[in-house]
Amino acid sequence: MIRALPVLASLVVALAACPTGDEEPTPDTRPRDAQGCLIVDSGGSGGVAGRQWHPDPVLATPEDDAPDYTILAWGPPGIEEATEPVPLTVFVSRTLPDDEPGMLAILEDELQLHQLALDTGWVVAVAVPGAYEGNLPTADDLGLNIGTQRDDEYFIRSLDRLEELFPINRSRVHIFGSHGSGGWATHYAHFYGDRITTTANQAGYNPFDPWPPAWLRPVPFMAIRDPQDPFFPLDAMEDSARMFEAAGAAVERFYDYDGSAGRSPHEWVSDAIFPRLTAFQARHCIEDDWLQ
Repeated sequence: MIRALPVLASLVVALAACPTGDEEPTPDTRPRDAQGCLIVDSGGSGGVAGRQWHPDPVLATPEDDAPDYTILAWGPPGIEEATEPVPLTVFVSRTLPDDEPGMLAILEDELQLHQLALDTGWVVAVAVPGAYEGNLPTADDLGLNIGTQRDDEYFIRSLDRLEELFPINRSRVHIFGSHGSGGWATHYAHFYGDRITTTANQAGYNPFDPWPPAWLRPVPFMAIRDPQDPFFPLDAMEDSARMFEAAGAAVERFYDYDGSAGRSPHEWVSDAIFPRLTAFQARHCIEDDWLQ
């Protein structure tokens, strides 16, 4: 009996340490924004307001004249003194001129991405991939008709670099694309849903045929199409929307988009898209379980 006393004492201590049904759960004191989403600061610093270029340290090739794998970012006013992290939205680009003035004519004069940073207070960026350097998309093991491992690695490195440069709220990192880059935005959302909050595709084909059997995380999706688009059929846009729905993702169909102010209803018109797109993005954040 005497030998049993240490065992009995240990059991009493263990039981005393166990929570009872009457105890309150430990409150979650992590910071949250007005929508109840976690605020996860990337801790970045060094980024400034306005336009800045950041060549990729691995794939940039400054010795030639072709566009490099480069991050082009616009910091909002006051980002240097920001006391809270801000959202990030990235335009996934595939087709740009091969010179800096030509790029800026599209990205700033036409797409107004610099103005988007001013209007939202978010960091806005463009991931300029290197297809112009001979890295044409090839099919991968899943039978996709878009994407290369090198481009995928560059894209993730771009997100890493932006989060190092700016104080980014990692629960609010959005991407979007138009036409071919809309397919890339869909591709990235499937494979990197733990890093991407939402994605949007304006008149771009679905890169998955057949649909992938499983998703890392069901990323909310906005489908954007002008009903008068003469080049991109509604069925093609619906194929992407239904694929995201089948994966369990929230889908918003922006099918009353009016692109008539552009060269044709097929084109991207920022004034007609950004108000609804940014409202969609602001309603979503990455769920708690995906954030460290």
